[in-house]
Amino acid sequence: MLPQPLYEGLPYLYIISGLSSTIGLDTPGGKLCGLLLMTAGIVVHQIRARYRHPVKPPPPRNSHPHERQHYPSRYH
Repeated sequence: MLPQPLYEGLPYLYIISGLSSTIGLDTPGGKLCGLLLMTAGIVVHQIRARYRHPVKPPPPRNSHPHERQHYPSRYH
């Protein structure tokens, strides 16, 4: 198990490492690896954000707009 601060910082480390290798390396392979690292960091960050903050489902179409909606408990 990774310590919490290290686990939370990994996507940013991926993005920073990818950016620095994309800028600093002159070979096409180095630039490609840098882009892949940045992409991995962004994807990991987005997956974590979606998991931690789920989107509420839209209300049913046939409901009245002023009625109270009852969502499952995981959306509260």
